[in-house]
Amino acid sequence: MTDKSVAILGIVAGAGLLALALVNPALRGVDVPAASPQAVWNGSWATGFGGAFDKKLALRDPALNASTALSYALFNEGRDGVVPGADGWLYTKEEFDSPRLDKGVADAVAQAVEAKAILEARGIAFVVVIVPAKARIYPEHLGRHTWPTTLVPVYDNLLHGLGNAGIATVDLRPDFGSIKGKDLAYFRTDTHWTPVGAQVAAQTIAKQIAADGKLPSAGSVVPPQLTLAEAEPMDGDLLNFIPLGQTFRHLGPPADRLTQPQFDYTGREESGGLLGDAATPVVLVGTSYSADERWGFAGFLEQALGVDVANLSDKGAGPFVPLRKLLEGTALDESQPEIVIWELPERYVWMDAKPPAGEPKAS
Repeated sequence: MTDKSVAILGIVAGAGLLALALVNPALRGVDVPAASPQAVWNGSWATGFGGAFDKKLALRDPALNASTALSYALFNEGRDGVVPGADGWLYTKEEFDSPRLDKGVADAVAQAVEAKAILEARGIAFVVVIVPAKARIYPEHLGRHTWPTTLVPVYDNLLHGLGNAGIATVDLRPDFGSIKGKDLAYFRTDTHWTPVGAQVAAQTIAKQIAADGKLPSAGSVVPPQLTLAEAEPMDGDLLNFIPLGQTFRHLGPPADRLTQPQFDYTGREESGGLLGDAATPVVLVGTSYSADERWGFAGFLEQALGVDVANLSDKGAGPFVPLRKLLEGTALDESQPEIVIWELPERYVWMDAKPPAGEPKAS
């Protein structure tokens, strides 16, 4: 059976399930017992309501999957939150909608300036690493979509604004562009960089820090030994916006392949660091680009810099909250770093605060 045939079957199945949901009294709650005090007290109301709710869910998911299969297979569309491109590439809608564009750059620079002042008062260098939007690096896979021209200058505007404030920055665009055609810097179905992208970013950061004369002078360690796990299929977070279920999964984008980095610290003397007595030369703070161990960014940084890195990044909180926690908490006293590296995805500069990419809003 061809994919087109399956899609047509999906139309029929979805329409049938939705029609059944409309005409079946049980799915409208008609067979739920009246919520009398006695029914509530003896539990019969809860039991009846739960049964009807289960019946509704049993049909809701297949209907949703069939409807999504139809939408994606025939029109290359998903739920609100994803922008399906060509060649199985998916992009987060956060890279296209820019409700805060008019003031986002200024606000981000202002927060960085405040952080720099606090850190410099402690004798700590501050470096901002701007993570480019996936659509900026891979516009060739957008298909019928076009990245908004209003967003094109944002990266340079950030660099200029931060630079004018005397804040050290790292531009990842050239090195990300240089690996195209050889490796992927970002996953096709996920918002994040690949381990290859994370490693390139770490090496770029280390080169820039060395060129600026800010390489940590203390706490040098034997770099962790890198091994790569066997490549495994990985469904990216953006597939949450294209719910297909097992029946229609083959109609969606192919799974990505994740070769997860693993770092071996065997033989390294315990240096104390964040939880001990000794200083940790570098503190990393940022988003899930840094916090998610699957990408290995913190480990790659340790390899590239040759020092311990305390990773205080956070998943799902954006870049500004973890930075604020670092500045207002006790972590700086405990770690006594020479450098704080702030990983800042550029899309957070123009987007509204909302659930992390890959988590659809509740409907």
